Amino acid sequence: VVKALQPIFLLCICGGVLVLGSSIIPLSIDDELASQRGCDISCMALPWLICLGFSVAISALFAKLWRINKLFTASRSCRR
Repeated sequence: VVKALQPIFLLCICGGVLVLGSSIIPLSIDDELASQRGCDISCMALPWLICLGFSVAISALFAKLWRINKLFTASRSCRR
């Protein structure tokens, strides 16, 4: 079943969702727990993690969809 689901794309989707989910961690850093520099770093890391995770997950979904579309288009042209 996993071979039919194209494991490369599944791993990319899982990695993207993992990075997207890890964007919650910088939100937990507070002024009382970290220095001003640490708070600045966590505030700058949040958009990067969200954008990177979303981009990786969605690009893997689009690539998988494009590949499936290409297979169906090729099979349609082979019919007699």
